[in-house]
Amino acid sequence: MKKLRKASWFLGTILASYLALSSPTYANEQKNHENTPKKVETISHQEKEKPYLDTIFTKDRISLQTISGLLYSPCGLGPKTPQFNYAQTNLRLGWMINNPAKLSILPRGNLEAISEISNSLIHKGFGNYLTGATLLLRYNIVPEKSKLSPYLQLGAGMVYTNAHEDQKQQAIGQAIEFTPQGSIGLRYLISKNLSIDGELMFHHISNASLAKRNEGINALGAS
Repeated sequence: MKKLRKASWFLGTILASYLALSSPTYANEQKNHENTPKKVETISHQEKEKPYLDTIFTKDRISLQTISGLLYSPCGLGPKTPQFNYAQTNLRLGWMINNPAKLSILPRGNLEAISEISNSLIHKGFGNYLTGATLLLRYNIVPEKSKLSPYLQLGAGMVYTNAHEDQKQQAIGQAIEFTPQGSIGLRYLISKNLSIDGELMFHHISNASLAKRNEGINALGAS
């Protein structure tokens, strides 16, 4: 009986010692585990979202632009013609051809095809109006970190006008005239669906010598 008690006491002492030695280690491991920051998979803002302008100038997106301004002629280019100033309003429907990318020597950007309906009221000079349509190709410059997007565009179209009825002038010789043109512009994005735009334009009017009078009009203006 005494041997059994001694054996029980001996085993109890060993077990108590083991628990005393092992428990602090376990507690420390638990504490360290709790204090260790949990590994959370995060995605940076740049990875989660495309650059701001890339979400706007993206392939197959449609744009609608209306812009109004004044054009003045003569502007010092081409033959000297009678004064011919007009106020122009354009409605443009655009289609983004590709996603923003670096193209050749041009800054990062994308191409946009635009169809335009225009109407101009002649406020100084001969005739009263110019009404027509134009096709444009625009290159949008798309910086990675900006709300400003400059653009360059070239195009050509036709207008119908009554300016040819004034027989004293030699600039416009028939009712239907051609309108090659070029512009530089700047967009400031207020949101992903709205911008304020400014534009400088060179606008040419002539009939490719289809009429006897064809000195043409070269106008410069801002919209």
